[in-house]
Amino acid sequence: MKKWRSWFGGSARNNAPRLPVDLADAGLWADPAPVWAWLRDHQPLAETASGGYVLTRHADILDAFTNPALGNQPSRFSVLAARNRDKSTAAALTAHIPPFQDKPEHVPTRQAVSAAFHQVFRDAADWVPNLAQDRVAALRGQSFDLVRDLAQPFACSVMARFVGLPDDRQAIKHATQGFFHLFAPITDRAQFDATNAALDQARSFLSATPPPPGSLLAALTESGLPPQAALDNALLVLADGVENIEAGIATALDLTLTHAGDIPPDTPIDAITEEALRLATPGQIIPRVTRAPVRLHGIDLGEGVPVFLALGSANLDPAAHPEADRFKPGRSGETLLMFGRGRHRCIGAQLGVLQISSMLGALRTAGAVRTNAAPLVCQARFGHRWAGRNAGCLT
Repeated sequence: MKKWRSWFGGSARNNAPRLPVDLADAGLWADPAPVWAWLRDHQPLAETASGGYVLTRHADILDAFTNPALGNQPSRFSVLAARNRDKSTAAALTAHIPPFQDKPEHVPTRQAVSAAFHQVFRDAADWVPNLAQDRVAALRGQSFDLVRDLAQPFACSVMARFVGLPDDRQAIKHATQGFFHLFAPITDRAQFDATNAALDQARSFLSATPPPPGSLLAALTESGLPPQAALDNALLVLADGVENIEAGIATALDLTLTHAGDIPPDTPIDAITEEALRLATPGQIIPRVTRAPVRLHGIDLGEGVPVFLALGSANLDPAAHPEADRFKPGRSGETLLMFGRGRHRCIGAQLGVLQISSMLGALRTAGAVRTNAAPLVCQARFGHRWAGRNAGCLT
């Protein structure tokens, strides 16, 4: 238990990071909890090496979601700024999707995407669990990898059907991995060119065939959004539903099977899912930009300063979640922030929870057991805690 607590909860005493915090450091994302713990205790608004600041306390992040001085639209100095939308695919795409929009553009986009999503989501509970059961049945009696053989193909199949795409795992993964480069600092021209090329390919994949009736692509096409905006918002939902959710599935399974003896058999699956997402939040940070001068923790920030909200840190903050480093399904506590909050909360959160819960339920029914107890190894992905392949085997 002590080793496990160190892995997820860390200790603020001996984990002082090098300041300013290097958010591009792969080692940080392998195990961010110790760094978050130190920053919460000693420097809750910390300067980052790439410019800007990272906010780590739960209460501060909760307040940030309603702070009018913090917006989502990229700074006018950014290559992703709206004024550059005719110069690159990346800038054009970010101008279309809610995570990079502020009012007034954000309101009609959010309403259209939310309406389309919930129209398609209405019957998802009828078929998502069946896909989970089919994936588990296909692996029955075998040793299999949590990510490669279970979480990834399942998440891709769910999102292919939901969005209205061929169930082509390679093409889906290429599209979604390319999309998430938008959320990392752009450090050189070659990297930016590669991101634009990946986004062009993703758009081509999503538009290659007419959307089937009842799919998200069909609903977005009929929503009144401009055609390219409809396509780009379908890519947003696809990427979130694959990358963050395959990581969430792998983490939830790892925690559930590691602590199977401590979880009462009648514990609701949704409670286990929620606690796993709290303890190992896949999307560790989300960016904001100051829209006007603002003072945070005694520091005056001018307009256009990046402020990263460390959701993963907020979910481990003992001020909000007593015994925050324990895996304790059904706990009471403050607001969980793995899907954001307020007007920018993740539109696809319900589908993500359904995917994870369905797979946990299918494996519980099948009586899956662990055959490899090695700890999860995370990818070096900016701002995310994504389990890599060879994440541990089950049978």
